[in-house]
Parts: sequence; structure tokens; C-alpha cells
Amino acid sequence: MILQLLLLVVFFVCAWLYLKWSRVKNYWLKRGVPHYPPHPILGSLTFLQRENPSVWMRQLYKDFNAPYVGMWQFWRPALVVNSPEIARRVLVKDADFFRNRFLSSGKSDPIGALNIFTANDPLWSSLRRRLTAVFTAAKLRSLNGITISKSKAFVERIAVDSKKDDPIDLRTICTDYTTDVIGEAAFGVSSNCLAEGDSIMRKVTREFMSFDLHRGLSWSSIFFFPELVDIFRFSFFPKDTIKLLRKIFRTVIEQRGGYEKEVKDARDLLDALLKIKQEAVRDNEDISEDLLLAQAAVFLLGGFDTSGTTLCWVVYELAWNPQCQERLYQQVLDLKRKIGDRGFDSTVLSDVGYIDCVIKG
Repeated sequence: MILQLLLLVVFFVCAWLYLKWSRVKNYWLKRGVPHYPPHPILGSLTFLQRENPSVWMRQLYKDFNAPYVGMWQFWRPALVVNSPEIARRVLVKDADFFRNRFLSSGKSDPIGALNIFTANDPLWSSLRRRLTAVFTAAKLRSLNGITISKSKAFVERIAVDSKKDDPIDLRTICTDYTTDVIGEAAFGVSSNCLAEGDSIMRKVTREFMSFDLHRGLSWSSIFFFPELVDIFRFSFFPKDTIKLLRKIFRTVIEQRGGYEKEVKDARDLLDALLKIKQEAVRDNEDISEDLLLAQAAVFLLGGFDTSGTTLCWVVYELAWNPQCQERLYQQVLDLKRKIGDRGFDSTVLSDVGYIDCVIKG
């Protein structure tokens, strides 16, 4: 009798799994969306720990050359949007329908769980509304002085390193530059990585990009299997590095008068976060230090590495394509004759159309 019951349970479980799998694997087929057949367990994630997700995504784009492609995160269907117009609708016009996201961290990792890239509604909408004011065109133009100053230090660093016998490490120099810019523009911390080769902010960004097996498993779980995060106590950021960033965060806030000193005009990200805290107090909302630190951490992570990598590859490609380098140089030279002693800020450089072609190409 017991054996018969066990066999019956096994039969129903197998039948349920078969029906579930049939619905999963035919999900995009029924909707006419191009896709590769999913793996019975991993779905489309067979590349995990074997291939860079960006490389895999690019190959997917080349293989189908379609405005969107279907995939599976394990058994969960997901859509890869390739069309800029569709992406614009998702992110702007129809953003209200796409507020929540699949990736998330757990309760054991508050800094990872509370940042704007992993938070869900209603927290996400509140953060998005309040942080949008930090990234207006006027606010970004106000950073021109910092970028010009750090760009001069960047040129000086290359001049110094070029006199050495060792090859120039472009990736290090470029990430030193972006760390300096973001450290001062976002946190008001004077970071002199370009001149000194190291700083407290550079220590943070260097640790952010250090990867090992545990970090790889942590990110894979957060992005593709969030249910595992709390079980194995994974974290979005290295925990020791967050302790250091928290110390920097608290020190700068104290230097500005603490949370109680009213912020009238947000000069940088830290001022904007202080203002969010003060507005929340007036509205009887609970905004914790972890919530503020989470935004600062993800802004630093998202800013220094992407910009540094882009800059590194631009310089590398220009070195390999001297004809493109010469064309860009002549356009910049012509612009310099027009502006005289004025620095190359973002407003001036917008007149050099070929720069966009170089960066995007």
C-alpha cells in the first residue's frame, strides 16, 4: 500500500513537472518571439560561470538580428530588448508597467537590496522621483570644472608613465580617472589616484571589481536566482568594502553638518541624499542610513567602471586606427582654435560630432 502511494505521488509529480515544462518551453513559441530552445534546468543560462554575459548577449543579438529575443532565466521567461525604440517605451513612456525587476538581494544584504537597481515598488518609484533631480542637464554641466581638472591630471599621468620602460596600463589609468571624477563629483572626496596612484576611494572601487568564485556565485544568484541569496547570505557588494564606504559616507556627512543641517541646493549626490533624508523626515517617512548608502554605493559602482572601461577601449581603438585618430584630432584642433583658452567642457565638445561616432562605434 505504501509503495503504491509512493508510486502515485511520483507519477503526479512527474506529470506536473512535464506539464509545467511543456508550458515553459513553448512560452515564446506561442507568442511568435524568436528564441533558442531552453535547457531543461538552466533555461538559457547555460553560459553561467563559463562566458561573460555581455558576450553572450551580443552573440544572441547577432544570431537573431531582431528587435527582441526570448530567453529563460531557469524556468522563468524573460525578454531581451534590442530595439532602441522599444527600450525607450519600456524605460520612459510605459515605465509604470515595468517598475519591478527580477534581480534582487535579500534581507541579509540591506545595501544590495535597497539600491535603486534592485528595489521594487513603492520604494523604487520614490527613489527614482527624488534622484532624477540630481541628473538634470544643469547639474551635470556644473561638474565641468571637475572633469576639466581631472582631464589635465589624466594627460599628465600618461606623460609620466610613457617615460617608463613598462607598458602603459590603460585600464588602471582610466579607472583612476573615473574614480577621481566620481569621488569628487558625487561624494565631495578629493581623490588623487591619477597623481598618487592610490587613494581611499580607489581602494573601494578596486575591491568593487575584485571577483572570485564566491563573488561570481553571489552575482549569479542576485541576477538569476534571488531565492538563494538569503540561504547562502550572498551580498551585492563586498561586505568589508561597504564598511569602509560607510566610514567615508559618515565622515563627509559630519563635515557638512550632519543630517540636521538643511540642504537648500544639492551640489552633488551626497547633498541630494541628505535632502532626501530631510524631506522624508518632514513627510514622516522612514529613510535609513542603509538606504542612502545603497544609492551611493551603486552610483559609484555603476559610474567608475563603465566609464573607465569605455574610455579605455576608445583610446585603444584610436591607437589601432590612426586614420580615425587623425580625423578626430583635426576636429578637436579646429575647435581649439575657435574657443581659445576656454577648456574642453561638455558644452563645447558637443560641437565635435565625430566624438559620438568614436565612442559609439
